[in-house]
Amino acid sequence: MASCLSKENWEDLRKQARHLENEIDAKLVAFSKLGINMTLSHAPLETVPLLHEDHVFENMSSEIDSLLAKLLLLNGKMNDIHPNGVAMLHTIHRHKEILKDYNLEFRKIINNYVARKNQEELLNEPLIEKGYNNFPGLNRRDMFFKENQHIHKSTKPWMY
Repeated sequence: MASCLSKENWEDLRKQARHLENEIDAKLVAFSKLGINMTLSHAPLETVPLLHEDHVFENMSSEIDSLLAKLLLLNGKMNDIHPNGVAMLHTIHRHKEILKDYNLEFRKIINNYVARKNQEELLNEPLIEKGYNNFPGLNRRDMFFKENQHIHKSTKPWMY
């Protein structure tokens, strides 16, 4: 009787885990697309829509994080049922690997988004904030040319 009950419980847990894995997979794909297609807006706060991309990204992030936590709990429950065969051991191991892969992918997407956001903020900073307000005619091409000249001069060997 106990083995029948644990078998039903095992099948139920396995179905729940597969359902959660499918849901997480779909959300990770959408999350990845959202992270790739995001751009920073430099508009005033009054003109930014209520569902700004940052808010959507944060909401999806917290939603996926909670789903990953649920899957971790399910994996723990599956692990608590003593496996009675190689197939059960393999299934438990496979679910753990899937969870690990999803966690890695989730962290990678977040790290890429943060890196892209930081890069865009640095590149889109106004020149005045960088101290280039003394050179009103200086555009980006001129700045890159000057920087290249400085680098080139600094790498030349000095003649004594």
